[in-house]
Amino acid sequence: MINADFFKFFSGGFIMLFLFIFYRIYLPKKPNSFYGFRIELTMKNQDVWDISNRYLANQFINVGIVSLIVSFVAYYVLQPSQMRNLFPLLIMLVGLGYAVVKSINFVKQNFNSDGTRKEGCMLPAWAEVKKQPLSDQPDQTLEVGDENKATTASKTTKYTLVAAFILFLITEAFLIYLYPRLPENIYIHFNLLGEPSPWTVSKQSGFWLMQAFLIIIWTVDIALIVKMKNTVLSVLMIIFLSAISVLMISVFLYNATGTFLIKPIIIILIPVLITILLIVFTSKRSG
Repeated sequence: MINADFFKFFSGGFIMLFLFIFYRIYLPKKPNSFYGFRIELTMKNQDVWDISNRYLANQFINVGIVSLIVSFVAYYVLQPSQMRNLFPLLIMLVGLGYAVVKSINFVKQNFNSDGTRKEGCMLPAWAEVKKQPLSDQPDQTLEVGDENKATTASKTTKYTLVAAFILFLITEAFLIYLYPRLPENIYIHFNLLGEPSPWTVSKQSGFWLMQAFLIIIWTVDIALIVKMKNTVLSVLMIIFLSAISVLMISVFLYNATGTFLIKPIIIILIPVLITILLIVFTSKRSG
């Protein structure tokens, strides 16, 4: 029977499957530093890039379908519990790890280190490789003589770092401001509709968990911004960091006042939709 609990149980899985299908439809057309299957070997050759990304997308879709089927069985077999509610997420994480490892092995087993086909390789019927190294193609990241692009990317990186630092300070200020207003035990896990999971932690533990999460996320994303020097990546990072800031503040606000700043499903959907629009836009421009 389809009810609200059924919808909440499967909503995350359906959203992930939609994203996998979207990725399959809008495969990255050129090797780039922010979107696609990015390992050293896939960046060597345009056609290896195409094949590896399509293969990975197919694996992701398979994972999404299998995860939904297994979750559907678990929904009716397992008794209602927090473990049952986490089951779709656990299955999805295991499946994604398997898909990535399988795709990496697929590339390594079928292509040499220079991007050419290995002798006797076993590629899918849809795969047709042209032996054209990336170095013989036009530069994928910066056109010859277009120094303005490099300057713009450098400025964007600086502005993005400043914006990320400001977001960090704002988030910290709100967490510290709300901390005295928190009850002794707080909720730190919510579903997409903003309903808390049944377990709680002490406010001290919750605060320091938030601090650790905040520092790790910002450190990783700032490192990506500095390394990639990509305008679209910078925009995506700021959108992502903004969503994390709002989500963390909303968690503390809910525990302090019983209300959310913004519902989690909206916090998640807005960055996802903006990211999709950016990918579609950049895909059309590169096409």
